[in-house]
Amino acid sequence: GFEYSVLTIENPKLGISPENYQGYFIKYLFTKGKSYGTIGVYKNISVQSDDPAAFSEMFLVGFGQDFYSRYMGRGNRKFLNLYTGYSLGGIIATNETKHKNIFYISPSIGLELFKNKYFLLDSKVNYFTPFVYNRNLRGLAYNVSLNFVF
Repeated sequence: GFEYSVLTIENPKLGISPENYQGYFIKYLFTKGKSYGTIGVYKNISVQSDDPAAFSEMFLVGFGQDFYSRYMGRGNRKFLNLYTGYSLGGIIATNETKHKNIFYISPSIGLELFKNKYFLLDSKVNYFTPFVYNRNLRGLAYNVSLNFVF
């Protein structure tokens, strides 16, 4: 499937991060229980960012899992399934002169808008937490994804 994301940094700092990133990801679901792998990129979209030292791109590779509550039907409905989850992985943060390898973890809460046996449309919000530059790269990511069976 495909995922679109907007990452808003909580505490941007000159030389490290701009305020906003926009991301595109390829997402592969391994199981019906929503274990998945992702690969993609975040790019700087801040309009007032004239800082050449800040990371302009972040390439991500990750693994994640989503969990359904038994009190909410364990994800068996076709509409509006609430779930929680996490993803973790690695980042290569770059600009024109430097790059940095960083690990991250990202807890999330999401809502499956619609699913059937051919595709799944969902949205989620996650708290992006890198292990390096934690104060200046962490923030909220808003995601929407469309996954399909082929």
